[in-house]
Amino acid sequence: MGLSWRDRMQRLLDTDVIPDPLAVLAVDAVIRSDEDTSVSEKIKKLRRETILQEYAAMVALLNNALMESLLTSILSQKIAYLLKATTIGEIKEICEQQKPRYNGANIINAHKYPIHEEELIGWSLTSLKAPLIEKAMERMEEVFTQVFGKDNWPT
Repeated sequence: MGLSWRDRMQRLLDTDVIPDPLAVLAVDAVIRSDEDTSVSEKIKKLRRETILQEYAAMVALLNNALMESLLTSILSQKIAYLLKATTIGEIKEICEQQKPRYNGANIINAHKYPIHEEELIGWSLTSLKAPLIEKAMERMEEVFTQVFGKDNWPT
């Protein structure tokens, strides 16, 4: 019989070849989740599947020339949320797309598990398809400042 899932993941982490940071995050998270004795096997399995899906999504974005540091931050934050999740509902909520909403005065991110970097990517990809309205542009600028700081605006 071959190695268990956990042993294969641990072997990947223990190799001399350093895998990409996204893979390290994902593998480490799967191992930590599998070691969690406070949740059922069903939740562990769903966490593992979700972590690997999120990892695959980040790799796809990386292949589209998005900043690795942004994607690493997104995956790290999602993993932190996922490792605290104890129900199927929480896991599904964490994975829902960040959908900013207009509250009548401003655009806000009302997601229960907000990840500013993910929202910023959403605004960036949307702005490639069509010009953003003024409120959307203001929100994108606000999120950019939250992610990169005020001093990092291009001159």
